Formats: sequence, structure tokens, C-alpha cells
Amino acid sequence: MPFVKSFEKVILETAAAGEAVLVFPSEVAAHFWQRRVLEAGGPEAIEVDRFISWDSFKEHLTPAEHTARPANRAFRLFFAADFLQKAAEGRVSVESLLPQAFAWNAPSFTSWLSTLLPGLRMTRRAAEAVGVDLGRVYDDLVTLEESYRQFLKAGGFFEPSWQDPCLREDGASYLICFPEVIEDYSDYASSLAEPPFRTVTAAKEESRAEVLRFETTLEEMDWVLRKIAGYLDGGMNPRDIVITLSDSEEWRYLEEEARLYGIPLDIRMGKELTSYRPAVFFSLLSEALSGSLELEALEGLFLDRAYPWKNRDAGPALVRFGREHSVLKNYGDVNLWKDKLTATGLTGLWNYLEALQRGVRSLSGAETFASLRTRIYGFIDRFLDADLWSEEHRQVFRYTLDSLGDLVKTEGLLAARPEVKPFRLYLAYLSGRVYVPRGAGAGVRVFPYGVTAGIMPPVHFVVGANQGRIRHISSVPAFLREDQRIACSLSDRDFTDAFLSLYMASGMDVYVSSSARGFEGPGLTPSLLLDRGGPGFNVSGKSFRAAEEAYWAGDEDLPTRFSRCFVEGFERIAVAFHPAASSFSFQEVPDLAADLLTEVTDENGRIVLSPTAMDSFTGCRFQYLLTYLLRVEDNIPGPQYPDRMERGTFFHQVLCFFMEHLRTEGKGFQPGRIDEYRKFMTQVIRRTADQWEKEGRAFIDPVWRALLRETEEFCAAFLETEEKEFPSYEPLWLEKKLRLPLADKAVLLKGFVDRLSVCGDDTVLIDYKTKVRSVKADFPVEGEPTSIQLPAYAYLAGQEGRQPVRALYYDITKGTYTRVLDPLNKGWVDPDTFARWTAGVPFRAAEMADTLRRGDYSFPEEGTCQGCDYRMVCREKYVVRFDTGEEGGV
Repeated sequence: MPFVKSFEKVILETAAAGEAVLVFPSEVAAHFWQRRVLEAGGPEAIEVDRFISWDSFKEHLTPAEHTARPANRAFRLFFAADFLQKAAEGRVSVESLLPQAFAWNAPSFTSWLSTLLPGLRMTRRAAEAVGVDLGRVYDDLVTLEESYRQFLKAGGFFEPSWQDPCLREDGASYLICFPEVIEDYSDYASSLAEPPFRTVTAAKEESRAEVLRFETTLEEMDWVLRKIAGYLDGGMNPRDIVITLSDSEEWRYLEEEARLYGIPLDIRMGKELTSYRPAVFFSLLSEALSGSLELEALEGLFLDRAYPWKNRDAGPALVRFGREHSVLKNYGDVNLWKDKLTATGLTGLWNYLEALQRGVRSLSGAETFASLRTRIYGFIDRFLDADLWSEEHRQVFRYTLDSLGDLVKTEGLLAARPEVKPFRLYLAYLSGRVYVPRGAGAGVRVFPYGVTAGIMPPVHFVVGANQGRIRHISSVPAFLREDQRIACSLSDRDFTDAFLSLYMASGMDVYVSSSARGFEGPGLTPSLLLDRGGPGFNVSGKSFRAAEEAYWAGDEDLPTRFSRCFVEGFERIAVAFHPAASSFSFQEVPDLAADLLTEVTDENGRIVLSPTAMDSFTGCRFQYLLTYLLRVEDNIPGPQYPDRMERGTFFHQVLCFFMEHLRTEGKGFQPGRIDEYRKFMTQVIRRTADQWEKEGRAFIDPVWRALLRETEEFCAAFLETEEKEFPSYEPLWLEKKLRLPLADKAVLLKGFVDRLSVCGDDTVLIDYKTKVRSVKADFPVEGEPTSIQLPAYAYLAGQEGRQPVRALYYDITKGTYTRVLDPLNKGWVDPDTFARWTAGVPFRAAEMADTLRRGDYSFPEEGTCQGCDYRMVCREKYVVRFDTGEEGGV
């Protein structure tokens, strides 16, 4: 019976008996056999803790005080940073580990020292066992070990690797699978020699693996994918196929090739967290802004467009200024950046740079990790726009912030606060983490080499099994010289053959392959594979691409299986030659006009138009059709709030309630009361939020809290701007509803004026915008404006006897006014031109109504596309990338 079948039988029988706990080399293998037992018709339900990894097994059975916790990497970093701080100050001496000449740079050794701690006791005992005199090194090891022991005891922790290799009994029996690939199994072998412990190892002589060698890695991947395609075409479930990849950097290439063949992959590969740009953001921030403001460091921080700064222009402007004015860095007490920026009138840029510096100093000065987390979130909220992260970078950045929670939790468990710098330790903690992107959850699973040792799927591909990639060495601690290791009988242990032999028996159909030339250079095939596969190369056969090229060249018939890009090419050809249907966006639809207009026609048969609707129609008739007649809501991925209209409504209500208070007082905005207004504005925000919560209009909690924080920030800016722009102005109209029938034109104009303020002879019309998208080009001196909204509001106000002298937009998010009509401050439009546009509003409304009745919703030659919400629908101005789950999928 093949080993896979016999081993599976042992597992199934053991699981059915319900007595033994099965122990596997890794969590991946344990999880695999949980699923395999259920899928193979075993018990209907199994206990999760009966399939465990070797590490969990040791943690469960290693004797230790029941109140103690196992030390983890975060805990070891706390100790290492605390110990090195004391060593740097001379309170403890470990000259062989940290010479005084390097004491000034002690924090740089934090990560290194933390990795030495688990092996301290083993090294000391090995030296004592053979009687080797290590001199000062031994004394320093004892000092370090004793300090760590006290730190462990004070915090209620224990170091798992310091426990004697003996196991307590808990009444259960255990089946330990594949101990030959468990690095420290030999330390416990004597305790596991008798019941209730049993072991099972791979049978080398029954391995059925097919060994293949290829000239290049690309040929190797191509063969593997064509083989997988054959299995999938035969009806095999992708979950029954596993790829083990020896090189963690090559999964990107494999993913690209698989995409061409239409083979779904579920990637379970990870790499160092700091290889992702979001994970090094805080390191770059500290490097660039905590020292002398070196231009080169600022370039790395501000010119990388992956980082979503709220102010996207300030950083590049600073870099450009530094290059043009030769500001390479500050020198000693000379703040060259400040001097040159202020001397050239760029005080705003200096204020921005200084604010960033204060933010970094705040992070560096945090005394606890809890306060550091609060300050980091405050920095992000102030300077970054989370909506601008790409989806991949957003996930990485979230993981980076979640990692801070590990340190906060560990800090809370310690009896006394260690002498550490939280921000510096946080950066060290990130540098040692591994990030595994979230997989799709379906498809052929791809794992790194090593963690899959012990799984036995129906089909298993071990790809890239070159000598340098599959070496598995268990190293001794790095603080001894080579001669000292030899003297202490400490040497590295090689598990390479053990792992490879287990992989050779790791499935019903197993393919172990290697290549002579990889993406990064030549590779050597392990001798074990050469013995099995012979010295020659396997012929990879004709790839999908070669078969398709041969078909188009007329050399061969149609391939039996097409690559995905081949099929998509045929689909595009079919679409290209398909006769086009009629489109609302290019021709009139008079037959449907009457039915469509019911959405905007009142009981008197009049077409109802608002300034906002007229603006939409003026910019793009097709957009008006979708918004006001068809009521289509475009699905734009990644909004910060569930409904942007609701977000804007909330801002409007807060500002309206505040201005209503001023109107009730009858005094207008008084500059001397700014502090009082700030307090009152906070009450208004809370009162509005309470009202929305009672009405059930609040968003999900994190988003709702973010909206309230954002509103506080925007309202603070509003008060500062109002104090500067409109002191003593009294609000006359707030959310004023205006209606004006144009009887001879069968049109009803209606709208809400956000605000009309007066002061003496000055009357100001203000329209609030969550984001002002209008530009000066929308209001040409000659011809008609692209945006008709403000002239329409001015026309309605004039019919009520309140002709505005000025007409402005207020951008809530930026806290600034856009001066369309403002003769006092050089607005975009002169009063005569604006008056002409205002007088023409009823004629523009009549013209729009006639166009609607004709059913003309054609695209404009030049529309205001920047703020359009229908980019996923429009095919005139936009090419859209659909989220196919693939990078670059269109």
C-alpha cells in the first residue's frame, strides 16, 4: 500500500477512535489534516485541539507555573531595549556583547540581542558540560541570563526554550507525525520514547514522487501550470492541488503566468513586513523629519506617490524648493529651511514642514505605547488621507497599526515600565515581522517551502527545489565565535534531506521540480533529486502561448485548451463587430421622453428644475439623465462614508444650526467671541449627532466617529475663516426654500439657498460645498458659464428682493471661499457679466426644458467631468478598470 494511503488510514483510525491527539510539524499541516479527516468521511465533527502543531504541543505539556505566560518577541524586545539602555549608561557591563566604544549606538542592537535570549541557557550549559573557559564571554552570558530571568519573573513570564526537555502527563495519548523534520525533537526524544507517545515517519522507499529538471524556471512554471490545467479540465477541485514554492520572491511570477492560463491561485506566501512601503512609512518619517531635514530623506518621503498625504502638493513643493535653492539640510543652529522659505515668502510651506516636525517629535516623545498609539492615529488623521491608499497598501498599513497593539498589550502585562523609547521599539518590532497577504480563499493553494512538510494532498507540486533554496539549517546562537562553538560541541544541524524526503512522499501525485537557470541566476539540483531524476532535462512541451501562435500562423489546428487572454481576445473581437444598439448618450429619444419626465414634472405639468439640476444638465446631459430621471446610483469603490450626500447633509445641518443661533441673537458674527463660538460649535455637533442617532441615521460606529472628528476639524476651520472674512455679518437666510413658476415656459424653478448674509449695503450669497470642483475656466468673461448654479440662486434671490452683491462657494473640507462674484476682493467674474448671466437664467431654464421634452441627453463636447459620479457608466470620457480580483484586470 502506498505510504500516503497507509498514513491516511492511520490518521483516520486515530481520529475515529477519539483518544489520541495528533501532533504535526506546523500549523499548516495540522489544519490540513483537520480538513482531510472530515472530507474523507471520518467523524462528522472533530475537536480542533486534537490536531495541533509541535509548538502548541510543547506549550501545553511543558512544565511551568500555571500563572506564567510564555515570552514572545514583543516581550524579548522590551527586555533587550531596557537592558541595552542600562548597559549604555554603565549600570551593567557586558563588554564582550556591547563594547563601550559602541554604547552610544546601543539601541541599534535591540533586535539582535532579543534573538539571542532563547539560546542563552543552552550555550552556558554546553560550555559548563565540556569545561570550556569562555572567559569574559561566559561572565557576560551569566549577567545577561540573570537579568533576563529577573525580568521574566517580575512580569510573570517564562522563556519556553529555557524549560527542561521533559513533559508532564495529562492523561491523553499522542501521535507525533514526522519528528524527523522537527528541529528540537531530539531534545525531547527520551521523554517521548514510551506510551502515551507514539511517532510515525515518512517511508522513503515508498515515495512515488516524479522528479523533473528544466533548463529555466519559466519552463518549469509553464509545465506545472499546464499540468494543473489538465487536472482542472478533468474536473478536479482546485482545493485538492497544492503548490509548495521554495523561493518566496517568485510567487509573483507564478501568479502572472497562472493569470494568463486562467488558473485561480490562493497565495499563502509571506515576506518581511518592511519590504512593503506602508510598513516603512514611520521609519522614513523619523529619518526625514527628526534630524537636520536632509533633502535626500525628504525626497524619499514626499516623492513616493504611494503615501496618501492630504496635502499632495506641499511635499513635492518643498523638495522642488530645496533643489532650486540648494537647501540640502540644516547646519547646526542654522535653520536653513526656515530662513530661505520665509525669506522668499513661502511661510505656508515652512508652517507645514514645522507641523510635521512637531508631529514626529510628539511620536518620539511618547512615554508609553498607549500614548504612542493615540498620537500615531492623531498624526494619521491630520496629515494622511486613508482613502488614497491602494487596496493592497491599505491592508498592509492596517496590519502595521495592528502590530502596535501587540506592544500595548505586552506593556500592560509588565509589572514595571521598562526604560524604553516606545517609538524606536515600535520600529524595531516592525522590522522583524512577516506579512502574509490575505488570500482569495479559493483556487490552488500556494505555500512556502517548509511549512507544508507533512501535508499529503491528492496532487502536490514542489517547485524550484534547487539546492540553495531548500537548505534547512538549525543554527546555534550567533554570539560565539566558530572556535568557541566547536569547543562547546555546538554545531548547526542540517535538516535538508529530511525535509526533501518527506516532500517526496507528500501526496498521491507528487511532482518535485528544479531548474538550471532561475530568474536570479543559475541553480544546483540536490543530489537526492539527481539520483531519482537523472542528469538530463525534461522536455517541457509546447506552452499555451506557443500553441496559440502556431494556430495564428496557420501551422496547427485550434488548441484543445485556450489561455485566458486568448479567450478574452475572441470576446473583444465579438464585441467589436457586434452591431451597436441605440444609445441615450448619442441621439434623441423622443418616444421615451414623456415617460422619463414624469420624475421631474409636477401636478400642473411643469418641469421642475433646481439650480443644482441645471448645473448637472449644463455640465453633462447624460449625467442629468442618470441622476434625475433614471435614478441610477453609480458604484464607485472605496468611499469613506456609506452615503456622501448624507455626509454633506450632516455638515450643512451643523453650520445651519450654528448660524441660526447667530441670527437669533441678531448680532452677527462677533470676532471677540471666537472661544465662545468654539465651545458652542462643539455642542451643536453633539446635538446634531444625538438627533441623527435617535433617528437611526448614524453610520457604522468607526465611520460615525470618524465623521464627528472630521466635522470638528472642519468647523474649527470654518470659525477661523468666518472671523477673517465676515465679521459682523448677520445671516438673513439659512436653508431658505425658494419657488418661482415661469408660467409662459411651463417651468417651476425651486431651490434652497444655504445662506444669505448682510452687513450694511453688502449682501453675500454663500453656497456650501463638501468639495468645490468649479474652476475659473467655468466662468468665462465671454460666452456662457459652464456652471449655472450660483447665477440661478442669485436670480431666485433677486425675485425675492434680495439681489446679492457677492456670490461665493465655501469649501467645507478646505475651509476656504471660492470667489465667483466678489467685486470687493477681485472675484472671478465682474458684476456686469454676472448680472447678464443672472438675467438669462429663465431663458436657460426654458431651453433646458425644451431639450428634455425632445429627449436629447447627448454627451457635451466639453463637460465638467472632474466631479462626475458616473465614471463606471460613462464610455465617452473614461476607460474603466473593473475589479476582476487581478492586478491590472480590465
